[in-house]
Amino acid sequence: DAFLSHSCASILRLLTLEPPPCDAFLSHSWHDEPEPKWESLQRWAAQFTATHGRPPTIWLDKACINQSNISASLPSIPIFLSGCSELLVLAGSTYTSRLWCVIELFTFLKMGAALDRVTIVPFAGGATQQTTRAAVEAVEAVAKSFAEFDAAEARCFKREDREALLAVIEDAYGSLSGFNAWV
Repeated sequence: DAFLSHSCASILRLLTLEPPPCDAFLSHSWHDEPEPKWESLQRWAAQFTATHGRPPTIWLDKACINQSNISASLPSIPIFLSGCSELLVLAGSTYTSRLWCVIELFTFLKMGAALDRVTIVPFAGGATQQTTRAAVEAVEAVAKSFAEFDAAEARCFKREDREALLAVIEDAYGSLSGFNAWV
């Protein structure tokens, strides 16, 4: 009885604890070049540290989702997002072509998050080797990809994921064109 009572008390304490705060859910495309993405993340983190006096805590899919059973964790994305103060979008040239990326943005805002809780950091692939003009043009192309977004053209690694996500979008917006205008 003492063990059971102690166990129940421990479980109740755990259930009433607030989850540790997470400053940002990192939304990014694994198809973008890692070096400029890492540089962009480091610049964002340095700015965050300067503003808040401490380094940020970040939700990163590779570290927070069981990589050997990703599909089991995906329904929990809204829970993960709700535990984060901000959605940090590192948007390279492939970001809007990856449907899961845009779904993270959609989910965060559809759950009621204010637009000012979304930070979009566009970056250019290979920007460190490019001229300033070429880097600016590459970042402008990323911005243009949001303006010209078409869900019908976005891809997923698995065909069944794509079909399921497009069905969610159509259910929420009535059509893909309504979602496209929102993005």
